Amino acid sequence: MDRKINIIQSLFRWTILLVLFTIAQFVSAQNCTNFDRKCATPNDKKFEKSSMSRSVKIRAKQKQAINITLFEGKEYYISVCGKSNLGNIQMKIISGFDKKVIYDNAANGFTDFITIKSELTQKLIFEISAPTGKFDGNEHECVGVLIASHKLNDSLSAKKQ
Repeated sequence: MDRKINIIQSLFRWTILLVLFTIAQFVSAQNCTNFDRKCATPNDKKFEKSSMSRSVKIRAKQKQAINITLFEGKEYYISVCGKSNLGNIQMKIISGFDKKVIYDNAANGFTDFITIKSELTQKLIFEISAPTGKFDGNEHECVGVLIASHKLNDSLSAKKQ
């Protein structure tokens, strides 16, 4: 009888420990939802936030890829942001066609935004990383990618004809 009580008590302790550990993991887990709202917005009010905006989690030495499509006749404002411990956030824009790097903000002092006029519909890959970031172990940090766009005036269309 004493042995059964000891086994039950031991199982109860392990269950409590497991529940506490699970709660601790859940509480410490970082939710990156809507982190893109913290990114710089364009000064020009004609831009509207796009549904392509994303909030992603990154870890040390990790790169996150975001596939997007830029549409013909639109101008895009793209901004990246993260917590200060991430240091410089690197944003590469890579051609979805031939995988060549079209733009790397490291060449421009890690500027946190770019404006692009798209003269044709094209698939691109945005590769985000934090090469100088300070991470604690395997923890991740949130990075926001704000994408806003507006339709260009008809002068772009007139040039093509």
